[in-house]
Amino acid sequence: MKQTVDLLAAVSRMRDQYRDGKVDRDILRKWIAGLGSYPPPYGPHVDAAKAWFGQPLAEVTDAVRDMDIQHLSAIVLTPPTTER
Repeated sequence: MKQTVDLLAAVSRMRDQYRDGKVDRDILRKWIAGLGSYPPPYGPHVDAAKAWFGQPLAEVTDAVRDMDIQHLSAIVLTPPTTER
């Protein structure tokens, strides 16, 4: 398991590159599949992204790309927990 700060930086970078057309969906899908496991609050979003990107698609439409970006954003925008 990597540090969550590294996860957030990497997902943010991949999301931006995908949104800008610098990375295609197949590369992104393989990258997401290779992510390790993470604890809450990020883990459930990473697992959801893995499940989403693992679905076979006949066509990558604008709606699919929007959902792709939403799944990546869910990871990045998850507020950290503060444990005391």
